[in-house]
Amino acid sequence: MTVEQLRLKVERDISLRPDLLKGISSSKAAVRYGCAKVLMDLSATYPEKLYSHMAVFIGLLDSEYILAWNALAIIANLAKIDRDKKFDAAFDKYYSFLNDEHVVTMANVVGNSGKIALVKPQLIQMITDELLRVENA
Repeated sequence: MTVEQLRLKVERDISLRPDLLKGISSSKAAVRYGCAKVLMDLSATYPEKLYSHMAVFIGLLDSEYILAWNALAIIANLAKIDRDKKFDAAFDKYYSFLNDEHVVTMANVVGNSGKIALVKPQLIQMITDELLRVENA
């Protein structure tokens, strides 16, 4: 099954969501990354279906790079419906990736910051401060 076929299958039956969450810890890289990609795509379209798993995605920030990159995007997508301020609580952890040695990781944080700022205007100053801090590092 391709990633696109999997995404379409889960869109038709969102009750398969737990299988995707299990899949991100698979020993098979193709399964892990495929499930993470589908979760990332779904988080952009159906954030309300994944918001209850925000803690899982925050935990994925401690994963290998590709999973962490997906988690950075998923968390930013879920920020738009973050009524419980789960992102706010993970702000420092999220923005600590601006100090990562991998440019792709930093680019993911920077690239998602505008999305977060639009839905969490109360954090704009903090986001700006973090982004500008990189200039001084």
